[in-house]
Amino acid sequence: MKKIILALLLVASTVVSRSQTAADDQQATTVLKTFYTAYLSAHDNDALVGLRKKYCTPKCEKQIRQLIKSTDSDPIIKGQDSDPKWAKTLSVKRGPGKPNTYLVSYYYDEIGDDQKSHKTTVTIKLEMIKVNGVFKVDRIQ
Repeated sequence: MKKIILALLLVASTVVSRSQTAADDQQATTVLKTFYTAYLSAHDNDALVGLRKKYCTPKCEKQIRQLIKSTDSDPIIKGQDSDPKWAKTLSVKRGPGKPNTYLVSYYYDEIGDDQKSHKTTVTIKLEMIKVNGVFKVDRIQ
C-alpha cells in the first residue's frame, strides 16, 4: 500500500511540476515579448538603459555594457540600430538544452548587392531567471 501511495505522489508531483514549468515558460515568453517590443521601438539611449534596468539582472546589464564597448553593437538586438516595424516579426520560443533558455528572433528586409530585397533573420539566445517572482534576462549567449 505504501508503494502505491508513493507512486501516486511521484506521478502527481511530476504533473504539478510540468504545469508550473509551462506557466513559467508562458510568463518568461510574455516578459521577453514585452521587453523586445519596447526595446525595438525605443528612440534614445536613456530609454534603452531604462528598459535594460527593468528587464535585465545587474549581471546581464554589466555583460551588455562590456559587449557594447567591445563590439560597438547592442547584443540585445545584435546590431546598432532598430526599427519599431521589426517588433511585428518578433518570435519568442524556448531554447534547446538548459531550462530557462529562450530564443528571440525577428527579421527585416534589406537590399542586397543584387539590388533585391532579402529577408535577414536575427536570433538572440538568452537565459532567464526569476527575481522576486518576475523573470529577467540574466545572460545573453
